Amino acid sequence: MPDGELLEMLELRDVSLRFPGQSNFLLQNINLTLKKGSIIGLTGPSGGGKTLLGLIVSGVIPSFIKAELQGTIKWVSTTSRREFRNNPYRTQSAIVFQDPSFQLFSQTVYDELLFTPRNLGWQESYIKEIFSDVVSGLNLENFLSCNPRELSMGEIQRIALGATLMQMPKVLILDEPTQYADRFNLIRVLQFVSGWAQKHNAAVLLIEHHIPLLKQFCDRVHFLDNGRLKDKVLSENLFPVSSSISLNGKEPLIQLNNVYYHYQCEKPVLRDINLTIFRGENIAILGPNGSGKSTLAKVICGLYKPRSGNIKTDGKPLSNSRSRYKKTGYVMQNPDQQIFAPTVNEECSFGPKNFGIEKTVYSTNISKFLSDFQMKNFEDRDPFSLSYGEKRRVNIIGVLAYNPEILILDEPTCALDFYNQKILLEQIKKLNADGKTFVIITHDLNFARAVCNRAVLLNRGEIIKDNAMGEVGENDVISCYIK
Repeated sequence: MPDGELLEMLELRDVSLRFPGQSNFLLQNINLTLKKGSIIGLTGPSGGGKTLLGLIVSGVIPSFIKAELQGTIKWVSTTSRREFRNNPYRTQSAIVFQDPSFQLFSQTVYDELLFTPRNLGWQESYIKEIFSDVVSGLNLENFLSCNPRELSMGEIQRIALGATLMQMPKVLILDEPTQYADRFNLIRVLQFVSGWAQKHNAAVLLIEHHIPLLKQFCDRVHFLDNGRLKDKVLSENLFPVSSSISLNGKEPLIQLNNVYYHYQCEKPVLRDINLTIFRGENIAILGPNGSGKSTLAKVICGLYKPRSGNIKTDGKPLSNSRSRYKKTGYVMQNPDQQIFAPTVNEECSFGPKNFGIEKTVYSTNISKFLSDFQMKNFEDRDPFSLSYGEKRRVNIIGVLAYNPEILILDEPTCALDFYNQKILLEQIKKLNADGKTFVIITHDLNFARAVCNRAVLLNRGEIIKDNAMGEVGENDVISCYIK
């Protein structure tokens, strides 16, 4: 049980990291202090080393991922400065990974939450106490009997956090914990974590791109760029709101009529969906976690077949022909689920090659988009060695490479820093001006307002609003929880 003497501080002094066979250090001379009861923020550009630092603090590196570490990592008592020397790299730490589904394996949420404490042999009375606190604080009451794999990514993220908190770590590392969360759960989760850190004398390392959240919840914020901690004034960046466009005269591209969908259980995930997507528009699909947004995307692109109702493209019934799939490009919510080739170039070539596009054509497209997305020298890299944000850009380039007519982007800004979000925004606007149609599923209203002219709000599988983008806001999403 996690009782006994409190370990008050974790110190990293002049820590550098490189992997076997590499000459360059990916982290250099890192000095970081994590004190009990504090939340320390870590931000910086994609690929700058934030996740690597989180893996070091958690003990994953070098205990499970072998690497050369220089410098010192120590548990220290702030009163006596006494060092806790036993196995200094194996800290009393736990991490919620950037891909939360990576760390879940039980058949129910209930079993997932209880797995670690029961395997450690903790007393049932103690487990019951922390279980009640975690379930209530993270709003998990309605999910305990569910299979985590059948839930939304935002819900999975809360479950992974809950399972991690059940370990009662002295140091908690959260790697992009808000990237799939709606506004209601985002604030509630961070408020709970803040209170939990104070109550249990734990330190939290919060890795995050959202500067306002870091300023609101963190005692101190560090900026990591190119493997080094740097002093930097952090300011919130906002995109200008996109001007609205008229849909008069626009042709219907996709029409969903009375569409229902459910998974293995009979409870509908989509209910009586009637939606028309017009050629050349940018439409945002909004809604709370678990409202059916990603399921709707998979129905539109043909991965899921409606249980009832019908879908038309260009006024004709939907077919399962290759031309239909070539017309629609889909970027999934989880970058890892869309990557399987050994190099970035092969990954980006997979779609156009299978659609029979000439190599000279798609090679030119790939080269152009790699350059546009600041990934020109990544062609021979292993996609799985990239940062989460870099993987996201590879996903997008791989879809753009075969030039689909409609592009469905599910949480496209997840793990992207502001600079790369801006690049994505500019590309979407440019492609839209060339006649492409975009369906963007997002919790990022700042990005949605900058690129979309229409918003569709889902709640519990139903469309409750379909308005101009400027007429739907955060309060509309939050209000879904109190209806």
